[in-house]
This record gives sequence, C-alpha cells and structure tokens, in this order.
Amino acid sequence: MEEIKEFSLIYLKLQKNIAKILFSNKPGKSQKILLMSITAKQKADKWAEKYVPIKFNKAAKKAQKKLTRLREKKKRNINKEKIIKSRINIIKDRVTFIHNSIMFFVNEYIAINEKTNGFVVANIQNFYREPVKFRKTVLGAEVKKEVRAGLTIFDRYTKTGFLYRATLSRGEIQRNIKKLLIRKFGDIDFIAITTRSGKIRRYQLKTYTEMLARTEMSYIQNRAIKVTCQEWENDLVIILPGFSKCTSGICDNYAGQIFSLSGRSKTYPVLDVEFPLHPNCVHGMSPTTQEGIAADKEREAA
Repeated sequence: MEEIKEFSLIYLKLQKNIAKILFSNKPGKSQKILLMSITAKQKADKWAEKYVPIKFNKAAKKAQKKLTRLREKKKRNINKEKIIKSRINIIKDRVTFIHNSIMFFVNEYIAINEKTNGFVVANIQNFYREPVKFRKTVLGAEVKKEVRAGLTIFDRYTKTGFLYRATLSRGEIQRNIKKLLIRKFGDIDFIAITTRSGKIRRYQLKTYTEMLARTEMSYIQNRAIKVTCQEWENDLVIILPGFSKCTSGICDNYAGQIFSLSGRSKTYPVLDVEFPLHPNCVHGMSPTTQEGIAADKEREAA
C-alpha cells in the first residue's frame, strides 16, 4: 500500500542523511542529526493525522454497504472522532520512540568515537595504512589477503561489490569506504523492542517502520468495522483468511471463522481478541448476519 511506503520512505531518507553526516569530518553532527530527526518526526505525525481518518472512514463505509446489502439498519451513533484521535496519539507515541531510538544510537556512536580519539573516522582516513585492521574491527568482515606481483589484493566485499587494492589512491579509498559505511548503516538494528515474553528483539529502521505502518493501518480498519457493527447493532463478524498465511500461526484458529462481538450468540464463540493479533498480521474482519451466513451456505451447496 502506498501509505506504508510513504511512511517508511520518511525514515529511509533520514537514515541515508544521518549516515552521510556521521561518516564525515564536519562538526556539530549531533545537532544536525537532531534537527533532521525532528523534521522526520513531524512528517510522520502528519502522516498519522492524514491516513488514520482516511483508513477508518473507508473501512466504515465498506462495512455499512455490506450491512445495507444484508438489509440491516443503523440504530445509533458512536463518537468516531474520539477513537480516531486516540489512535493517532498512539502512533505519535511510537514515532517519538523511533526518534529517541535513533538519537540514542547517534549519540552513543559519537561518544564512542570521541572516547577512542576518533577511532572510526580516523580509520576511514587511515584505511590505506591499515586496511586489514579496519575491515576486521570496524566492519566485522573476514579479510582474505593475497600477494600477487608485489600488490596486496583484498577480496570483494559481498554486500557492496567494492574491490579494494593497494594501488588505489588515498582519495579513492576514502570515498569507497564512505560509500560502504553509508550502505552498511542500513543494516544497523536501531530499534529494540521488549516482547511479551521479556526478550529483546531488534529491528532495522526500514523493517520496523514498514511493520508499524502496516500493523496500524490494519488495526484502524478492523476497529472501524467493529464500531460500525456496534452502531448497526450487528453482532456477527467473520475473520477473513487474508492474502497469505501469517507466519506466527496464532491466527490459525480464527481465520475463516465466525464470531460474536458481544458474546450473546448461542451459536458462535465470542471474539475475545483484537485484530491484528500480531505485527504484520494479514487478517481482517467483515460484518455478517445469520441471513448472510445462510445465503452463503446456499451458494456453496448450489
């Protein structure tokens, strides 16, 4: 979905710009990155303000159309603005968490670099003199060294395709290493999340922002459907199978099944969980009625 890409792109651009500043010799890095991160946070907040109402209203209208086809009628009104605003604030809190995680990493990086007398930046400058040490300590990559015709040749770095030779000029080496570090920067796990089991799980910025946007859009759509059902006093919903199977497996007992929102149904179990059940969950819900279920069975039997 375009809105998911739009959200993630905010942080992909930020990540690229942070890398360029970190791996440069310019002063005031922390302040410059802080200002960029604040700007990205403001854009992400506006994203939430824009898309949460759009997704909510779109899902609500779709549910209303289906209930109309099922000959149901609206019975009451629920304050939807309050629900929408509440979810926007939750997303903004998570955006703040992303901002704090980025700045924590940046400040730690700068502090370590200063405490070690500029080890990281200095090694970019001194790669020509100590390439093996640089590759092992900074990049954590195994280095294979061969000597041919008096020249030291280093193996191709698999993720970037750069080939380093001692015959390169100092400026070429510095530019290539800076490019490598900027690309390598995208592999860093900025975000640390404590799971329900108490374990720490780490995410790359791209992975986390896409997951957050996708999960929040799914939540707001399912919330809109539940609210619409409450307004129309419709008790039954079906959990849609989804376009693919969730890898977690916790949705298997719900997908394709019919549930009661209130628990008053004697035929169908109560839906005692909120969808999405987990990050990146592909399952949504749709309203249905006894008449709609009967009609579906007749079509299947025909």
